[in-house]
Amino acid sequence: MSVLSRSRKAVIGYAILTAAVFSLIGFAVAYVYMPASASGSTLRTATVVTGNVETTETATGNISSASTATVGFPIAGTLTEVNVSIGSKVTAGEILAKINPDSAETALSAAKAALLAADENLTTAENGGSAASKTSDQSSLENAQSTLTNDEEQLVSDNEDLTAAKRQLTTDENLGCPAASSSTVTSAVSGTTSSASSQSGGALQSSGAAGSTSTSIKASLIKVGLQTVFYMPNNLINILRASLLGKTAGSYFSSLYLLSAPVTTTASPNTQTLTTQPTTTTLLPATTSTTTTTAAPTAPIVTTGAVSNVMTGQVTLNATISPGGAATSYYFAWGPTDKLTNHTPVETITGTLGMTNVSTTLTGLKIDTNYLFQIVASNSVGTTKGLAELFTTASSSCVEEKTIIVEDELAIAKQKTTITEAKTNLAATKASIAQSNQTTNVQVATDEATVAEDQATVTTDEKNLQDTTLTAPISGTITSLNGSVGESVSAYASASGATGAAAGNSGRSSLSAGSSTGASSSSTSGFATITNLNNFQVIASLAEADISQVKVGQHVTITLPAIPNLTVAGKVAYISDTSTVSSNVVTYAVTIQVISPPASVKDGMTADVSIDTGSADNVLTVPSSAITTNGSVSTVTTYANGVKRTQQVKIGLIGSSTTQIISGLNLGESVVLPTIQASASSGTSSSLFGGATTGGGAGRFGGGGFGGIGRVLGG
Repeated sequence: MSVLSRSRKAVIGYAILTAAVFSLIGFAVAYVYMPASASGSTLRTATVVTGNVETTETATGNISSASTATVGFPIAGTLTEVNVSIGSKVTAGEILAKINPDSAETALSAAKAALLAADENLTTAENGGSAASKTSDQSSLENAQSTLTNDEEQLVSDNEDLTAAKRQLTTDENLGCPAASSSTVTSAVSGTTSSASSQSGGALQSSGAAGSTSTSIKASLIKVGLQTVFYMPNNLINILRASLLGKTAGSYFSSLYLLSAPVTTTASPNTQTLTTQPTTTTLLPATTSTTTTTAAPTAPIVTTGAVSNVMTGQVTLNATISPGGAATSYYFAWGPTDKLTNHTPVETITGTLGMTNVSTTLTGLKIDTNYLFQIVASNSVGTTKGLAELFTTASSSCVEEKTIIVEDELAIAKQKTTITEAKTNLAATKASIAQSNQTTNVQVATDEATVAEDQATVTTDEKNLQDTTLTAPISGTITSLNGSVGESVSAYASASGATGAAAGNSGRSSLSAGSSTGASSSSTSGFATITNLNNFQVIASLAEADISQVKVGQHVTITLPAIPNLTVAGKVAYISDTSTVSSNVVTYAVTIQVISPPASVKDGMTADVSIDTGSADNVLTVPSSAITTNGSVSTVTTYANGVKRTQQVKIGLIGSSTTQIISGLNLGESVVLPTIQASASSGTSSSLFGGATTGGGAGRFGGGGFGGIGRVLGG
């Protein structure tokens, strides 16, 4: 019976509920399509105005410390010093505690001693024998290398010389094998002969008036066969004899003497004797009269000059003649070195008093042959012959170049042999040094490995000694502490394996950026936990549809349910690149830095955040509830002169209460807002759900369909 009663009650309940639903639907339909009565409806409008629109994304998270570190000793030991307690404020680098360093110091001393011994062994091995032997080996190697280098450079030079000689031979052959060079005359005789009188300009010089004569004579000699002919003042015979006996031709000078006759000597091939012919000298009398008179003609004064333009078959003969005041004829006598059997055509010059340069060219001479020549001049007073000069015609350039080529080729062949020997010597030297160093090199490699191992041990032991002192890696407050003086601590290995990088030795630490659940809980494996309570952050999760609007640096408004009426500023500090999926919802963690939190804010508090993702200033705005969105089309209902009209608009930023109008409305126009009261006689197209009955716009205040219910009911 009771069961039936319960069933009947259930049926009655379902019937009542069904009737209520149909009544509600009927009321809604009547509200939309029935005309409104004058007394039962209120038309609500808003004016298009200029204002600012801000968009936000909201989320919830927890206050946490932005920096937390759990630290511990990297090595095991007994605590000898603890300098902090829970709640202590510490700064980065501050000493927190120490463990007994005795074993670490002992290990380090032993490691250093082993390293010192290994270094000494390595030095001994690297020296590889006595310093003298290594110096000798190095010197031998350098000498062998230097010899080879010099020989190779010489070969290069020899090849260059050969190439140049061949090129020159080709050039000479194209030119018809000219003279090898301009050839300098090999002269055995130079000088002058003269009569008692002379004008200036020759080797025999006279200057001044009569009775005041200063004369210098340059005397030279030539050996022709077994006879030597020369001209010399008597008082210089002794000097000349010394020169001849020394078989050396020379020049001597005297003054106040004029040579009037030649002196001839004869000599055997091995000895020389000197005989002289009588000579006289005349001292010109001094003249005291100032009357100018014309000098009488004298015999010509001549000087046999040097040859020029020496070629293989021709040469130019040169001389100077002073005619002595009378017309003078001259020619060059020439021939083999033992006789002057030929002469050039006779030429004539006028009877001047000055010196005249004369020359002529001989042709048809033999190549590379010695010849003798002299100048002979005659006038009405007498004939004068110059001293004989010796010259040699040039050799053929082609002959000379061919000789050079042969010599260069021989030099190159010899130099190649020398280089081969130098290379063999260098290789032998290197082999000898390598043999002597082979055993040493193996020992050096072994000792180097030992030194490296011992150095690594010293480095490790130094680090272990440093790790007996634990320092704070960050500044903050001690929020957990494990251990006291006299207790043993185990080596701490952080989960992250990170080592604090603050000043001083921070031991091993696990650094944390905080979490949504707070980071104040201590780690049982660490010695202490340090939390920076002045540097808070909030980690909140945003849906994937909203995360694209969030950027680092955006302003954030933070409210705390635990502290009413408190608003704290913040900014987006970090956006995670990886997502978290929970119940098929994809979210991304956003880290928000809390700016200047008051002391009342505590680690772990719940925080609501509102991220300002965009703003538009001085734009046309309307209340968001006035806009109906269907798909991508947004409309408003305008009201003017008692007439309502549906107007399509383009919207921009959508704020919490207003929306930006980009186009479709003008400043000052009126738009209709959703009604707040339904009437059976209502004739408007507005609905209880805040928009067109076609629906759409879900989730937007004032939108179409069910999305507008909250706005309508909320006023």
